[in-house]
Amino acid sequence: MAASSDSTSATTVLYVVVVVVAVLVATVLAPVVYNATAGSGGSDESSVAVITLRGGTSDANVAAISEDLREARNNDSIEAVVMRIDSPGGGVTSSEEFYLAMNRTAAEMPVVTYVEGYAASGGYFGIVPSDHIYVKPSSLVGSIGVVAT
Repeated sequence: MAASSDSTSATTVLYVVVVVVAVLVATVLAPVVYNATAGSGGSDESSVAVITLRGGTSDANVAAISEDLREARNNDSIEAVVMRIDSPGGGVTSSEEFYLAMNRTAAEMPVVTYVEGYAASGGYFGIVPSDHIYVKPSSLVGSIGVVAT
């Protein structure tokens, strides 16, 4: 019986040693692997700007979105824009400003739009310059067109 007890003890010690070595190796290698896959964390990292328009294409909303898009264009670390939109549209002039700001941005970097609810009228017009437009099945999209009277 003593031989069986000794082999069980030796096996237990071996398992403990293997686990301790594995933990030590993982602790040493984790930062190396993280830095290799995630980058150095410096300012050279590229990123994606996520900009959201909720509500109509009013002068105030479009001014804020246009400023966000301008900041994205002027930030060298931003390589693309994701526009999240839920807008029924709005005024002709502000919708055109939205379109022009999106067009300037799409000329400099990829722009992808995700329609969360509505992209109608001026809201849809504004996102037309996007490289890709993704829509939930329940979203309402369409009806570009304005009649000035």
